[in-house]
Amino acid sequence: REGITDSLQKAITKHGLNLVGTIPKDDLLYDFDMAGKPTVTLPGDNPALSAAFTIFDEIIKANE
Repeated sequence: REGITDSLQKAITKHGLNLVGTIPKDDLLYDFDMAGKPTVTLPGDNPALSAAFTIFDEIIKANE
């Protein structure tokens, strides 16, 4: 997956973790954070926000 180094993947595997997703680097998210703006006001089509909601959905599905 994007952003997952070999050493991180080895640690995930070693500890038996299930990586449900990653959040891509996003300049707009960075700008919001630096300006103290709430991330919930990011545009709905923002890649980082979309990835976060996909991860949330996967966690909810896994716990149903």
